[in-house]
Amino acid sequence: LVGGVLAGEELGEALLQPARHGARPGTAAPLETVLDHELVHVLLGRAFGPRPVPRWLQEGLAQLLAREYTPDKTRALANGVLGGNLLGIEDMTGGFPADPIRARLAYAESADLVAFVQNHFGRDAIHALVREMARGAPAGAAIRRATGLSITDLDARWRAGLQQGPFWIAPLADGQVFLGVAGLAFLVAAAFALRRRRRRLEAWAREEAELEARLAAEAIRRRAPLAGEPQEPPDLVVH
Repeated sequence: LVGGVLAGEELGEALLQPARHGARPGTAAPLETVLDHELVHVLLGRAFGPRPVPRWLQEGLAQLLAREYTPDKTRALANGVLGGNLLGIEDMTGGFPADPIRARLAYAESADLVAFVQNHFGRDAIHALVREMARGAPAGAAIRRATGLSITDLDARWRAGLQQGPFWIAPLADGQVFLGVAGLAFLVAAAFALRRRRRRLEAWAREEAELEARLAAEAIRRRAPLAGEPQEPPDLVVH
């Protein structure tokens, strides 16, 4: 019994333990969502029989069909993108990491991967994945038959889409990180403002010096006759 749910894939049953406020202990998920999630595990277990279900397909499909789209999953994906720690499809086939943070990332990635396949190749691709792998086809062969891509190409396209998305912004929304980045942004903006002000003052100083030089040259030109011009004799003083 884990988290209020006992799922028996071999027996084809899922038992839910009632909890306060209709939620599963330790989570905010309603019992209906938990039941949907666990029923997917049961159905996949029956379809695959003794064959192991790839972990990313198992958990990704369960989260997708149970509509478990939570801010925690977005934050986990964002942290994975920002830290360059994304897991590949083959990394999530046999199992998820033991480290809790990496495991959360694997759960979030598996949900996003299955959603990516459905959004880009249609629901038929999901059905084909389940059907082919349940028959014993390796993950790479099943992916090629379902999507037309090799497992390497699908992995690259999926992860490239993650890295080009807005997920990297999410960690900045956390309090301390946001304040730190905001403070840094303020300092950078202030530095640029001071630099612009200094350049403006230097430009004004150059313009003023040029204007003074032009005025001085004009004054000298007016006082001194040009070459070849007749000069008026000095005034005679009669004593």
